[in-house]
Amino acid sequence: MLKLFGKYWPLLALTVVVFAFFAKLFFPPSIFVTPDYGRSDLLHFNIPVRTFSQDALKNLQLPLWEPSLGQGFPLFEEGQIGFFYLPNIILFGIFPFWLAFNLSFVATFIIAAFGTYFLARSFEINKKGSYLAAVTFAFSPIFILQISHLNLIQTASLTPWLFWLTNSYFEKKKNIFLLLLPLFVSQQIFAGFTQLFVYSLTGLTIFVAFKIKLAKNSKMGKVKITAAFLSVLIFAVILASVQILSSAILAKQSGRIDGTDPKKILLDFPYKPKNLSTVLDPYILGNVGNGTYPHYKAGVWGVFWESNSYFGIVQLIIILGLIISLFGKSAKTRNKNIIFLVALGILALSLSLGPYAPLHPVFSFPPYSYFRVPARFLLLFFLSAAAVAGFALDKITAKNHLFPKIIALAIILLASLDIFRVWSNYNLVGPAAAWLSPPPITKAISGNSRVFNFGQNEYWNSVFATRGWQKPEDGDYYFFYRNFLGQNQNADFNVSNLLVYGGISPNRNKIMENLANFDIKNENGVLEIGPVSQKTLDSANTGFITTSYPTESASWQKISQVQKGDQIIYLYQNRQNLPHAFIVTRYHVSRTIQDVVKTLNSPDFDPRQTVILEKNVGLPETVNSLENRVEIKKYEKTKVEIETSLKSAALTVLSDSFYPGWEAEIDGIRTEILAANINSRAILTPAGNHLITFSYKPKLIFWGLVITFVAHLVYIAFLAKKLLNRHAKLPLA
Repeated sequence: MLKLFGKYWPLLALTVVVFAFFAKLFFPPSIFVTPDYGRSDLLHFNIPVRTFSQDALKNLQLPLWEPSLGQGFPLFEEGQIGFFYLPNIILFGIFPFWLAFNLSFVATFIIAAFGTYFLARSFEINKKGSYLAAVTFAFSPIFILQISHLNLIQTASLTPWLFWLTNSYFEKKKNIFLLLLPLFVSQQIFAGFTQLFVYSLTGLTIFVAFKIKLAKNSKMGKVKITAAFLSVLIFAVILASVQILSSAILAKQSGRIDGTDPKKILLDFPYKPKNLSTVLDPYILGNVGNGTYPHYKAGVWGVFWESNSYFGIVQLIIILGLIISLFGKSAKTRNKNIIFLVALGILALSLSLGPYAPLHPVFSFPPYSYFRVPARFLLLFFLSAAAVAGFALDKITAKNHLFPKIIALAIILLASLDIFRVWSNYNLVGPAAAWLSPPPITKAISGNSRVFNFGQNEYWNSVFATRGWQKPEDGDYYFFYRNFLGQNQNADFNVSNLLVYGGISPNRNKIMENLANFDIKNENGVLEIGPVSQKTLDSANTGFITTSYPTESASWQKISQVQKGDQIIYLYQNRQNLPHAFIVTRYHVSRTIQDVVKTLNSPDFDPRQTVILEKNVGLPETVNSLENRVEIKKYEKTKVEIETSLKSAALTVLSDSFYPGWEAEIDGIRTEILAANINSRAILTPAGNHLITFSYKPKLIFWGLVITFVAHLVYIAFLAKKLLNRHAKLPLA
């Protein structure tokens, strides 16, 4: 037993530290509810999408489409759901939601820590130094401050594993490490945060180039190794085909595939030279948790959780000592791995600084032009710093004397305790049962129409920006704001919302949001809803609005309100919204957004009689007969059946998203789906009784699933065969 403990104590210690840090989530059952600006990425994104994921797992389905988000949202294509990430499959497939969600954090931190430990050991760092490296990286700001973004930290946690497999392959010359690499790369894609994957792959590519340069091989041997790594990456992409192909559909529909303005990338969330001072103290510039950190302003000041450089003051001290000692050595005696890691850390910092460093032109080119927040390159900075800290502690204990051992033990204890000193009270935690239960305002909502929100951000930021969340009374306000039924969180309470919150969204969703907000405003404390907003809400089956302001509009009736202090959330019901499916006999063609706005603003336009289309369909204009009938007979996530009874040909409109992959049939015969009212679906329907069927059949996702499934079967069979021959080697010369 003692022998086993002596061999594996670092892994056991890392597990204990991680569980100790997250123990408050389990005793009593609790959940992270840390807020962000205007919302919480936990409450308004990660919790809802993981709920959908768990439901799909239990029903052995893909979470392809979610009708309660916006007018329907391609959930799987958004990617951040992390559906095929193995820890998610295991945890959400077995445990109740609150437990699975909390264990996701535990698993993520353990994965990050173990991967860094193995990487450090592959650099021949001793166990004490490797433990220090592991705890430094796993509890760095890229994890601890990004707890709101579960898919981000899950992606980041696999980065050290990629480096470990690569380094082990070069050091041990065994195929098995290279063969395992596609699995980890594909899993990093499945984890769902593309930007971190790209940044991680950037660091890995540089590391591979460094190792190839050091390798004592012929020129042809180095070419073979390069080809082998390219093959690994290509096969990893094939393994993840279902996610890559599906996300490409959404990227095209969102316009994201064309890239983002480089100036916006560099300035939206700036990481300034001044932020480097946080390497000494994470709260030296203030703490967003208590409202003392400077307020975020695009192009002027970034956000706390993206711009923090702290990885441990003890680690910083010994790293500086190690770097200084390098200057006293000749180039031949310096450890090349240390030199590389220091260089990689400096490079990562330079890229993180965006316009404040000379490498900013990089963000003008794909794939870097697709992402905001260059400061996320700090991922590589923290990994480099962690490994160098491990090297530094290894040097301290190089001589087998008692005093260095005592110093090393003190450093390990200080570094471990520093995690709890600095970070234990940062994230907001609340009782799981309470935070996941429906808020009081839901009791007044009936029917299947959608809700719209106005004023949440103002209320939310009035607390967030000035007081943060670390005082109990501040957390009570965020609990109260659940009554807004903000986008995505609405789905937790079986309510649909016209708005949707995602990393990327289809352009039509974004246009609808802009139209809904077009002329709705606060006028001296009273909510005024103009014709463009009103008609947009009416046509999109929006039956309710939650707002921080009263309204005197005759179209809306107040049915409920909830109050905390001087803050009131009102619930109004729309007296004139159209049903989910309806019939019109007239249409107006608008091919530009400007024309749509002009049409909606016209007093002559009535969405009950006329629908806005994007092309002429040759339907004769008639009066909408009172005898025309439409009824939704079946409404499922990926299938809708509508029965119609018409006196003459008309347009049947379903106020669900117009999106590729949806197909329609009339009485079993394929028919065209028309884009209506920007983001609804219309079917040109003949007179008589008919059954219209909408089915979501995204062919590209289907073929991606087939490719992924077959590739995994081949990979598992090949890997199993190779594992039977553990001494297989790849020729290096």
